[in-house]
Amino acid sequence: MNIDLKSNIKNNIKKENKTSKLNDNIKNDTENKIEETSINKFTIGKKKEDKSVRKSFPLYVDGEMQKKLDDICKKTKYSRNELILMMIQHCIDNLEITD
Repeated sequence: MNIDLKSNIKNNIKKENKTSKLNDNIKNDTENKIEETSINKFTIGKKKEDKSVRKSFPLYVDGEMQKKLDDICKKTKYSRNELILMMIQHCIDNLEITD
């Protein structure tokens, strides 16, 4: 009887360790997928008021890109300029320069 109890305890510990490792693997896979998708996405919310001093310079884009930007602006209530500034800031923050 004592041997059965020890065997049961050992088996339960092994099962718990396997389950724990499996859960850790699932958690790590999920975190990696979240990191991968968040790196590729540019996520914005609705516009909040902000008044600050800005510098200007000309920017030329093709007609199709302008239409896409305008569609995004309509959905988010940001001006085209504000949207482009946020996109530029996102790119600067996530820029990796390679040789």
